[in-house]
This record gives sequence, C-alpha cells and structure tokens, in this order.
Amino acid sequence: SISLNTFKSSNQTHVFACSDRPCVIKTQKKKLLFYPVNLPEVNYMCEFDCPSFPNSLALATEKSLTIGTIDDTSKIHIRTVTLGETPIRIAHQSDTFLVLTYKIEKNSETGETGLKFVARLLNDQTFEVCDTFELDANEQACSLICCNFLDDSNPYYVIGTAYNPSPFKEPSRGRILLFTVLEDFKLNLVAIKDVKGSVDCLSGFNGHLVAAIRSKIEVMRLDLLQHEL
Repeated sequence: SISLNTFKSSNQTHVFACSDRPCVIKTQKKKLLFYPVNLPEVNYMCEFDCPSFPNSLALATEKSLTIGTIDDTSKIHIRTVTLGETPIRIAHQSDTFLVLTYKIEKNSETGETGLKFVARLLNDQTFEVCDTFELDANEQACSLICCNFLDDSNPYYVIGTAYNPSPFKEPSRGRILLFTVLEDFKLNLVAIKDVKGSVDCLSGFNGHLVAAIRSKIEVMRLDLLQHEL
C-alpha cells in the first residue's frame, strides 16, 4: 500500500510517498519529479522539529523509527544508464531524450564485422527505452538535433546520416530523417529526405532547418501538407 504525506523543505511543499519504495515527489516547471529515498521501506512519515533535530522528518518502518532530513531536492543527482552500446549523439525535448548509438555486429553471411547504428527514445524521468529506430545497413548516424518549424508547434527530432562512410572516400549519399514523438512515447517518422553526401551538422534557424552537406550549407523548410523537406 502507499500513503502520501506532505512536508515543507526550502519553503516548498513536497509529498512523501510511504511504501516499500519510498520517494519524495515535487513539482518543477509543471512536471512531477520523483526522488528515491535511501530506505528499504517506510510505513508512515510526519514532520519533526525540535532544537536537536530542526526541520526533520520522522519515518516509521515495521521495526524502527528513524529521524532524519531529506537532502535538498534541487541538487543534481547523477545516474548512470547502461545502454550496452556506444552513444554518440543526444538531444532532448519535452519528456524524452533521443540517443544515437552504435555497436559492432558480425554479418552472419559474410562473416565481416561492421557498425550498426540505432536511435533510442528514452523517457527523461525513468530513462526507460520507449522505442527504437534502426538505420539501414551501411548507414551511419552523423548528426542529431531537436527543432521547430514555421507554423508548427510540434517539436521534431532530426537525424542526419551518411551511407558507406569511408576514411578514403567522401560519402555520396545520406539522409535526413524527421521524427515526432507520439503520446504513447513512440517515434513517428514524418519525413525522409535523400541528399547527395553526408549530413555532418544540423541546426534550427528561424523555423527552418540548416544542414551542412558535404561542402554546402542548405536551408530547408517543412511542407506541413506534404510532410516533405
């Protein structure tokens, strides 16, 4: 069972969730943030304030009573998320991260090894992988941004790629992939644009997309009706 109790810290009201996985809940920029408490289980909590223990909390478990304080929840908490792959690019928009990663794979037919690139969508609170998009064989991820377009309030993830990258030869083909994120945290591929070269860099500019492709800078806009760049 879970019981919710309020308390004040740094002149703000927070919620303490008593359960077998206790946590502190606070709001910031219209988001609910959850901070785990380093106790295995808490059955009940109340505020406790005296000269020896100012601004403290009393936490009751099945076999003990603990009096302590909660660290300032505005402090930065470092969390390591194991991907099992090598991340090379990351972008963020409301509620999600998009991470470009690669891993070494062996071709079962030829026996040759190569790099496999994927885009993984993560929840920005739980860091759970919500969706994955695999790039084509022999396609390498080169750039990634989040941007907006004119007359469209939706944020987009934009990936720039190159085919058959080689240190001895400049790629002659690449792609620009445009994604939105659906309400169920799934990637929605909105548009694909084939280009003549690798998309080495991307940037948003005044509602347009600016792409560095080989030796050129191209400025693109999104056709909302045709879903084309």
